[in-house]
Amino acid sequence: MIDPLHTRIIETFEKIENKEVKQCPKCGQYKELKDFYDSTLSTGYGRICLSCKQYIPKKPKAFSGNSNKTQRTNCPKCKAPMVLRKSKYGEFWGCSKYPTCDGKRKI
Repeated sequence: MIDPLHTRIIETFEKIENKEVKQCPKCGQYKELKDFYDSTLSTGYGRICLSCKQYIPKKPKAFSGNSNKTQRTNCPKCKAPMVLRKSKYGEFWGCSKYPTCDGKRKI
């Protein structure tokens, strides 16, 4: 008679070999790959599980007002509202529908 604990251990080991589960280096638990999915990463999957990251998506800043930095503008490509964004080169207006639309304007 096979022990149920023994069969669970073997199943878990097979899942690790088949890369169906992954160990989080922060909490040490083995979790399914869906727990590592992060849409902000280029590969789609991160090293640390989402429960350890406590991932909260950031909303882009909306604009309003009359100054040059807060002038209400629409995207030149899709006519959606634009939001103020920052990059390593400085601030710029980017389409609110990014990454679907990559429209941008200089400030």
